Amino acid sequence: MEIKDLPQVEELQARYREYNERYFENILPREITIEWSKRMTSAAGSCNYRKKIIKISVWYHLKYPEEIDNTLLHEMIHLIVPGHGPKFKAYLIKLQEQGANVSRHSKEKAKDPRWLYVCPKCQTSFKSYNRYLNLYICRHCKSNFKEYKLNDFKEYL
Repeated sequence: MEIKDLPQVEELQARYREYNERYFENILPREITIEWSKRMTSAAGSCNYRKKIIKISVWYHLKYPEEIDNTLLHEMIHLIVPGHGPKFKAYLIKLQEQGANVSRHSKEKAKDPRWLYVCPKCQTSFKSYNRYLNLYICRHCKSNFKEYKLNDFKEYL
């Protein structure tokens, strides 16, 4: 699947309007921005309820295109309920009882980490989505971590 195969924003807006009516009794804002995000690498989607913006990860939905509606519905709940606490779970169950395919968690991270940091002295390591420009110091032996780009360094995978 390629980016061009994902639904256009207009299609996502139409689904939003349909789900707002079907599952939320039109209580959600009429005007909302929905956009695809190439920057989202760890989550399937995000919602900023103050700015009324829903972002959906390109990378996650290239792997799982069947999850687009699930993510959209999940983020729509966040327009009413921040976080994933009891109120969120109650909305989730209510939508599921109405036949919505919506879940609390995505299947996996949207994209694999790109960076590996290894302590050359004690071999402590961690993977990261972000590159750390200031090298970390190992808390175990106080050495500086060495940085590797995971695509180039398969030994630790």
